[in-house]
Amino acid sequence: IAPKKDGAVQILPKDVTFVVDASSSIAQRKLDEVVAGVKRSIELLRPDDRFNVIVFRDSPKQFQPEHVNATQENKAAAMQFLSGLESFGQTDVFAAVRPVLEVPTREGIPGMTFVITDGRPTTGLRDGRLIINNLTEENRERKPIYAYSGGKTVNRYLLDLLAYRNKGESFVSEEIDAMDKDLPAFFLQLNDPLLTDLRADYGSIAEENVFPKELPDFFRGRAVTVYGRFDPKKEGELVMRLVGRDGAAQKELVFKADLAEARTGDAEIARNWAFRKVYHLIGEMVRAGETPELIAQLRDLCRQYNIRTVYDE
Repeated sequence: IAPKKDGAVQILPKDVTFVVDASSSIAQRKLDEVVAGVKRSIELLRPDDRFNVIVFRDSPKQFQPEHVNATQENKAAAMQFLSGLESFGQTDVFAAVRPVLEVPTREGIPGMTFVITDGRPTTGLRDGRLIINNLTEENRERKPIYAYSGGKTVNRYLLDLLAYRNKGESFVSEEIDAMDKDLPAFFLQLNDPLLTDLRADYGSIAEENVFPKELPDFFRGRAVTVYGRFDPKKEGELVMRLVGRDGAAQKELVFKADLAEARTGDAEIARNWAFRKVYHLIGEMVRAGETPELIAQLRDLCRQYNIRTVYDE
């Protein structure tokens, strides 16, 4: 699903929080790249956006007590706040992100949190599964969390699952020297929100086989892709109802498709569906624990579709 290229769609303002890890586990060279990337991202903000910056080690330090408008004056002050940042101290990811999730967002306005860390806590809550579960539970407004890092020493489990469980996504630059460019490029993909708080139902199609369970926000230039399975002997039509918020207003879109007339897909579509279900199952393991039933489902799916995970036998 993607907005029409020639359609006149209003871009929503947004509330953005950059949460920057400046602990000693982030080498100074890497931190310098991160700071350069955050500064470039802040420059991309529009005047009707609001933002804040949090730098954390064993405790977080805020640029401002609350979000401020993205004026040139406030942007310049944020640049000064980030200048000369030094790498030292312990890493407490949970204590840094938790207060951000408690800040209310404007009605119908996306509240976006960018967590920039190697995902390796050394103090406070250190168990990755507990960090993911507790932050997801604290995220009552379902604000998207986007996780970013770079280099080889990254806890991808924490970054990937924290983002996945909170309607976001993660990105890791392979090379540290690319971080100052990759971070603003990642941010730019999410700079033009169009619709937020998306919910969908799929008519007669069994929703247990539809992924992702929570839809991400709509952004200009990005499609939202939903994968599902249907039984052609029982289900001949897809009716998808999509509801979201455009500022204070609610919008509803209905899509209909005759499945008997649909083009035949290839094996890659089925594998993409399986990959999304694998993510869902691993997310459930984070939430509920590594039960024998979930592990068996995961391994069966991975064998059938040739997908590798850390749970391979």
